[in-house]
Amino acid sequence: MMPLGLIERIQRSEEVPMFLTLAIILAVIWLVLWLALHIASGLIHILIGLAVILFIVHLFRGKPAAA
Repeated sequence: MMPLGLIERIQRSEEVPMFLTLAIILAVIWLVLWLALHIASGLIHILIGLAVILFIVHLFRGKPAAA
């Protein structure tokens, strides 16, 4: 346990709001990046699916007949 004097000094110091502000900023940055990466990963899967579909269409169409 922390001594009572130390708790009072922490509560009166300027460091507590600074650490709270830093924690809030880091949490917001984490949330924004988490959402951005989830959206980007969904888009990547859509692009991969589209590429596979276009590749299969290309295989079935074959070469055009020579004139």
